[in-house]
Amino acid sequence: MPEGRRHTPSGTFVAVGHSTRDVTTLASGETLPPRIGGAVSFAGATARHYGLSASIITSTDDPGELQSLLPGVNVVNVPSDQTTTFGNDYSSGERSQTLSAIASGIGIGDIPDNLRSPDIALICPLVREVELESLAWFPDSITGTILQGFLRSWDRHGNVSTSAIEPPMMERKIEIAVVSARELDIAQAEAWSSAARVVAQTRGSEGVGIYVDGVWTDIPVLPVVEIDPTGAGDVWAAAYLIRIRQTADAIDSAVFATRAAAHSVTAVGLAGIEQIPVE
Repeated sequence: MPEGRRHTPSGTFVAVGHSTRDVTTLASGETLPPRIGGAVSFAGATARHYGLSASIITSTDDPGELQSLLPGVNVVNVPSDQTTTFGNDYSSGERSQTLSAIASGIGIGDIPDNLRSPDIALICPLVREVELESLAWFPDSITGTILQGFLRSWDRHGNVSTSAIEPPMMERKIEIAVVSARELDIAQAEAWSSAARVVAQTRGSEGVGIYVDGVWTDIPVLPVVEIDPTGAGDVWAAAYLIRIRQTADAIDSAVFATRAAAHSVTAVGLAGIEQIPVE
């Protein structure tokens, strides 16, 4: 790729999954008013921040509200009577989650024809709103996934938990699968190398581990003053895919993404994305 493109990302980016309405309690104990979140929201905003033409395929009861918070991002909405709603509590030092509402599911038929071959695609479910087969929806694109929504389950009180699942058999591996250390341990994360060329395990303040060709590489975190960690993994995944398309270098892309994610936690919610330097 021409050297001049390394610092001027361009192209098309599509993220698929639920936007959310989040109620967050910070580590300080302060509870924030409900606000829009979800991996697609953070990923779409990140792609737009870097200058890509960004679209999200989602489901919410108020697409107008979502669109107003994501200027410049094309929002394609599957109609729903409710928006997926989470409570995120960081007051104990670790995140605990509750789920109180779930929006409509998303199928391949919900993707407009003009968005089926983007340069970059990110499958980022939150509550199994897409099936594992969605990893093959964009065969001509650099595709990544954030695994959290495939791994989640919840009880009748809405208490969220995670558990490992078998990776799908892939005719063509996707570029990257991203998961947090609290969701899958090292061995469980490594198993996803059967479906993805690269596996990333995010580890909070301990940085990120990158598993490529059977070897783990540790990427240290960038020291910052953390205000709100929500969405950091989503920013990381989007930034990684943007960079890998430019450089084809997994370690370089992981360093780039770790830097972006670190800056994103220095403000509350989607406002953190504006803190990310654009080279």
